[in-house]
Amino acid sequence: MNSRRDVLKKMLFGAAASALPVKIAAAQGFSNGSEAIDAEALEKALSEHPQARQWVARMASLETSPAPWDLIAPLEAGADIALGWSIENLSEVTLGAAILTLKHAQGHTAHVHISSHSGAPVGMTSTQHFDIVLMNGADGNTPSAEPVGRVVLSIADLIRRNESANAQLVRVADDMLSHEDRTRLFGPEALLS
Repeated sequence: MNSRRDVLKKMLFGAAASALPVKIAAAQGFSNGSEAIDAEALEKALSEHPQARQWVARMASLETSPAPWDLIAPLEAGADIALGWSIENLSEVTLGAAILTLKHAQGHTAHVHISSHSGAPVGMTSTQHFDIVLMNGADGNTPSAEPVGRVVLSIADLIRRNESANAQLVRVADDMLSHEDRTRLFGPEALLS
């Protein structure tokens, strides 16, 4: 049975292929001979046709899942975490991830993208099924401020405990994409907005 992630990838493939001229779609060979989508071929085609990328991103943004509050339970909106940081919001799963917005008592905000991974997480930390990426507007090589980094690590510990206690949370990961797939499919600009 296909997961929502597989269905979303197939939908994106179909949307991209239909938004591109038929010759380009055929020449790019989006399928690698199986039902799997060749993400690199799709990325190449979308990079050559920015309007198709925008259209695919708009289509994908229509596919959402409820905000996965069970991942960070018992925390909820307004809960104080530590070091002056609190939970402002947890978004629905959109564009393949849920976005946890943290707010500091001094007014700063931090956006933490919770996505899936397939054994190769790229974020600040990860759990068995989830990649936790602090989106600070940098390129991934810039160190994060230690206080917010410590808060993100504590949230990852909470997600780990909840994953261990509730096997159903794997379904949340099925509704998500990896950070790399999100970047390839939607472009880094879409993830920052």
